[in-house]
Amino acid sequence: MHVTHDQPNQAAATSRDVASNTEPEGESTYEGSAEYICPPVITDLMGADQILNIFQSRGVPDLSTNLDLSTIAEHPAAGDGLNDVYRARLLDGSLVAVKSLRVSLCDREDHRTLKHIARELHVWSGCKHGNILELIGTACVHGLVASISPWMENGTVSNFISNNPGAPRYELCAQLAAAVSYLHRVGVVHSNIKGSNVLVSTDLTIKLSSFGSFGSSGAPVPVSYQVELALCSIRWAAPEFFMEDDARPTLFTDVYALGMTILEIISGSIPYREVRSHVRTMCKIMNGIPPKRPEAISKDDTRADVLWPLLLKCWSYDPSKRPAASDVLEMMNALLVVG
Repeated sequence: MHVTHDQPNQAAATSRDVASNTEPEGESTYEGSAEYICPPVITDLMGADQILNIFQSRGVPDLSTNLDLSTIAEHPAAGDGLNDVYRARLLDGSLVAVKSLRVSLCDREDHRTLKHIARELHVWSGCKHGNILELIGTACVHGLVASISPWMENGTVSNFISNNPGAPRYELCAQLAAAVSYLHRVGVVHSNIKGSNVLVSTDLTIKLSSFGSFGSSGAPVPVSYQVELALCSIRWAAPEFFMEDDARPTLFTDVYALGMTILEIISGSIPYREVRSHVRTMCKIMNGIPPKRPEAISKDDTRADVLWPLLLKCWSYDPSKRPAASDVLEMMNALLVVG
């Protein structure tokens, strides 16, 4: 996640108020005090316990002693090249997700990555919105800093729509747009929006997650971290990531990925599904060739005929021609009325 000083006037909405595009008082805020805006000072000499103490002093509870370690399975329930996610319980019985980064405090490159993730957790702790996964605390698990968040029984939106073909896909997309619009309004770039980072609660509320996989908050991102992230998210990446040596996540790259994730939710397939090779996929992106229009966005469907041009705008080769996340939210809300 990247904090930007470019803060466009983006609308925000919680999952309960997507259709009306309203933002109930107290549900969508950002802790804008100086201690939240300024990232914590983390040195190479700090261990996991010291880093957790910094977060605790800034209002993020250390739940290390509240975790029932016996409930953490030997193998992760989910993960990618960067993180492992375990299903566990707190001592009060609450189901939680424990997400830890695969790093070693003895490795210098890994320690830089840990510092980067700590800064991102810091920004995550200040984001308060109904469609942003809650960070309820941190913990030291097997010597590693881990984030603690509520466990989402429905899993990722990708798995949810696969298991529930009749799911309200347009509403889920509107909720996702509300989450991204909120982040942009408070000056935060997510930088890794895709279906596997979008969770669904039991009441069908979208929860945008994976704040440990985001771009820089001002400090350089470790090279190994950048490479791993790129390999995991090529199909959602904007062309400028491959065209510029010093490309960084922006509001524009977020909107590009938002469009790809909406396509993923509506169609039930990853972007460029017909292209198996990562290299060929990257070539298509670099040449400005959008994904093929899927059957799920039929030309005979009124909503689909409005949605497809919107997605094409999100994928504009020229970043400045992409709509703002608030515009995407407004259009998705309008499509809910049409439906």
